[in-house]
Amino acid sequence: MGVMSAVALGFLFAVVIGLNEKTFSILLLVIAIIPAFQFQMSLLQPKLAVIKKVKALDKDMLFALRHLLIKVRSGITLFDSMKDIAKGSYGQVSKEFDKITIQITAGKNEVEALEGAAYRNPSPFFRRAVWQIASSMRAGADIGSTLKNIVRNLSEEQRILIRKYGAELNPFSLMYMMVTVIMPTLGIALLIVLSSFTGLPIGPEVFIGIYVVLLIFQYMFMGMIKTRRPAIGI
Repeated sequence: MGVMSAVALGFLFAVVIGLNEKTFSILLLVIAIIPAFQFQMSLLQPKLAVIKKVKALDKDMLFALRHLLIKVRSGITLFDSMKDIAKGSYGQVSKEFDKITIQITAGKNEVEALEGAAYRNPSPFFRRAVWQIASSMRAGADIGSTLKNIVRNLSEEQRILIRKYGAELNPFSLMYMMVTVIMPTLGIALLIVLSSFTGLPIGPEVFIGIYVVLLIFQYMFMGMIKTRRPAIGI
């Protein structure tokens, strides 16, 4: 994929700009960088898949636990409550509870099925909640009280994550303004002034390079903001 992207970019350079010694050297540098970048991104795919699953679990976990708490407090058994969650619209959480209920229906112990789901999933919120439910069942404690404490703690932790994310946005916004607005404007003005004094011409490849760098930075910046956003459903 990296080689194909580099070849396509080289063809674009040849058609739009035309090849000379300067543009050819820039093109060789870009062609050398793109495959290496693509290879590193491919190595990150498993980690990104895990992060995506964690976000999918964390997004609906609080609402699913509130649903489970209401069902248990109303006198419905935990197994029937989990079956209701499995049939609900809670995304990845419903899929995991569906696996749990299928295992219990097949004859597996409820505690073992819950602990297996906790080991199987990487989300810390999901693992902690399921482990606490399994521990309460093993100890014979009240499941309703356990679920109430889990929901209260998870709600408080999500509020802390929201406040932390809001505090992080201010320096990120300042950095974005500096890199995408102030630095390019002052840099281009400085290049024009220096070219008028030194007599060195500024070709279109300079402005195209600045434009490409800004596009790459904005794409990476938006990705960073998206990944740092807490996985909380509203």
